[in-house]
Amino acid sequence: MKKLILPFFFLMLTFVAYSQTFPCNGDFLFTRQVTPSPNTFISKVNFIPNDINITNPITITPAKNTNATVQYNGYVWTQEWGAAAFTLLRVDATGAYTSFTVAGMPTTTQNNAGVDKNGIMYILQNGTNPVNLYAINLSSGTPTLVAGFPKLITGLTAGETVTWGDISIDPITNRVYCWYHPNPAATSNARGLYEITNISAATPTVTKIGTGSQDYIIGSLFFNDRGQLFGYGSATVTTGSLQDRIFAIDKATGQATQYGLPDLPVSQTDGCECAFRISLDRQVSVPILNIPKCGKDTFNYIFTPRNYSNGGATNITFSDTLDIRLSYAFSAATLQTQLQATYGAGVVVTISNDGGGVNNVVNITGMNIPVGQNSFTLPVLVDAAKFNSSFTTNEQAYLKGISTILGGPNEPSNEPSTFNPKDATPITINLTGTRCLPPVSNNFINTPMPQGNGATAIPGLTAADPDGTISSYKLLTVPPAGEGVLSVPCPPTPTGATCTGGFADLTAAVLAANPGGINLTPTQIAAMRFDPAPNFTGTAQFTFNATDNSGNVSNTATYQLPVTAQPPVSNNIMENSMVNTNGPTAIQQLNSADVDGTISSYAITTVPTAAQGVLSIPCPPTPTGATCTGGFADLTSAVLTANGGNIVLTPTQMAAMRFDPAPGFTGNAIFNYNATDNSGNVSNTA
Repeated sequence: MKKLILPFFFLMLTFVAYSQTFPCNGDFLFTRQVTPSPNTFISKVNFIPNDINITNPITITPAKNTNATVQYNGYVWTQEWGAAAFTLLRVDATGAYTSFTVAGMPTTTQNNAGVDKNGIMYILQNGTNPVNLYAINLSSGTPTLVAGFPKLITGLTAGETVTWGDISIDPITNRVYCWYHPNPAATSNARGLYEITNISAATPTVTKIGTGSQDYIIGSLFFNDRGQLFGYGSATVTTGSLQDRIFAIDKATGQATQYGLPDLPVSQTDGCECAFRISLDRQVSVPILNIPKCGKDTFNYIFTPRNYSNGGATNITFSDTLDIRLSYAFSAATLQTQLQATYGAGVVVTISNDGGGVNNVVNITGMNIPVGQNSFTLPVLVDAAKFNSSFTTNEQAYLKGISTILGGPNEPSNEPSTFNPKDATPITINLTGTRCLPPVSNNFINTPMPQGNGATAIPGLTAADPDGTISSYKLLTVPPAGEGVLSVPCPPTPTGATCTGGFADLTAAVLAANPGGINLTPTQIAAMRFDPAPNFTGTAQFTFNATDNSGNVSNTATYQLPVTAQPPVSNNIMENSMVNTNGPTAIQQLNSADVDGTISSYAITTVPTAAQGVLSIPCPPTPTGATCTGGFADLTSAVLTANGGNIVLTPTQMAAMRFDPAPGFTGNAIFNYNATDNSGNVSNTA
């Protein structure tokens, strides 16, 4: 039984011991010691929009206190503090490690380190100037001190005590940068970013970048693959200040700008990154493209493969799939010829379709990416006919077939305007512009027409299309029957209408039979008619819109039809003289006329005073408040009041009016009247 179990036991041990490497994916990592001691976390800086957050993905196991940290060839290398001899731990992605003693290195603890693409790890000695620069070769997997090191560095004030922040190496220029902290922690013009030069010489030199004090505590320096420098540290230099924020550092001036808000406060850090890698930038020529609603336009994607490893990368595939509303617009053969000049004769370019899109997939195979960076441009066609509203799409391409040591196997593209090395690139397509605009329908007020008109021709509807033609019109409302009837030539005859005498009336019932509106042709709208209702005066109206040859619909416009009727005219009357003892005497009838209709009624608006006499009219009808006696009703001031100051008379009554002068009265007795015509118009007061 033991013989059966034992081989399985050994196999299991071999599997557990298998090492998992760190991907060279551009992450910023740093080591930090935590309590209870000994204990070290490998923390990660995560870039999010306008901010960062720190996570602790890995714990070094078994627990050790470490610092002086770099990432190289799939591992994090970090010095074990407190070891009897200088010891580097080679830590894998699980936190497990292998220990290596490096002969020739001092046993003192170090807190800074940087590594170049060839695996040379640099450490600056802390202490009193002048101090040493150390170089350890990691490339073989067994770290050894580089011959000729340590070397005393020059360029610092002799006798000054120094604590170094960190070392980081620009992947583009291979220049070596470090952060210098003179002790004690106080404002000093010496503090800040330095460059280490002449490393191959007997005495390397450190030179301050920029002028003046750069008063930050920087515990970790990081370069990304685009040559941008960052630091994790503190904004103050007070003793005991905790490091809790990320800074973007200007390589030319040494000035640091905080990015985002403070996050994780720690007493010490040492950063590591894998910037000597293969990566891909994707940049858009215009972040916002305004395109006409039925137009076509183009923009460009600029792709920049970067290779800052220590050698070329062969047989790499570029792959990109666009949103189905976008299409690549270039010749595969032409691009292939262009790319072969940079990436080798084996480059093959293909364009294909995916997900309902057209020419929205590009694959470039057989790319040999040389050291450095080169760009190529791919034009994209935007056809507004493929979408109905504005949209934003985030696009990401990939370099495939890369070794994990260099960032693979599949490296996503990056948006250069962000610090996150894996952000997709956005573009916003806005439906706008000056072409393919909808038509414009115009409000219109017709010349006033007399109420007594029959069906009268009116001007056609007015609409214009700036880039096409009007295909049809649509009536959205029609005048009420009490205002009049709109009609159009027929055929065609709208649903629900009847074609009589070559015209179809457009009534409310016809409108209801045509949900959404009554469609009319340009010929119909050019010969419209309106027949005012017999007793209507005012403004009849209806609304309409127009549709152009592209199917675009205009605004809603209003067509107004003023209908007028002239008011009647009432005339002043002077009666012949009468004797004041006459008694009730017939007087002239009221005198009003209507040029475009008939008089429907008269109204007495004032009556003679009782001292002047009494006005009377035939009855019935009998005005309110009056008494019909002997076939006549007296119109007194009381009767006038009872009728609201307006005693309405029929034409028969006004034709047989009488006046009975008061005994003893001499002079002119006066009353006032007006007339109303069959349209309800009221005359002047006579």
